[in-house]
Amino acid sequence: MFTTNDFQNYRSKLGFKNREEFKKFLSAKDIIPSIDYNYIDLLNNRLQKIFISLNAIYYKPCECLDGFFDRHLVKTYNSIIATSRLSLSIAATADVTPSCNAL
Repeated sequence: MFTTNDFQNYRSKLGFKNREEFKKFLSAKDIIPSIDYNYIDLLNNRLQKIFISLNAIYYKPCECLDGFFDRHLVKTYNSIIATSRLSLSIAATADVTPSCNAL
């Protein structure tokens, strides 16, 4: 079986001085995933078009879906951007205010 010394030697040969450094490296939490906000924006716009089309053929259509989009799509999207670990410059460039008229 393996002993504590075996694991210490293994970590040492890989260039790590202690267990915490090794665990931190393996967890890869220092690597920030790239998020394609343009793709998400395109998907959000498509979703809005689908809702608008369905609303137009519904027997009791809503007057305007802007409030629904703002509460359930835009607000959520903005929250994700605000809490993401990406730099503020990336988040600031994202266009996050879709409107019914733009569709």
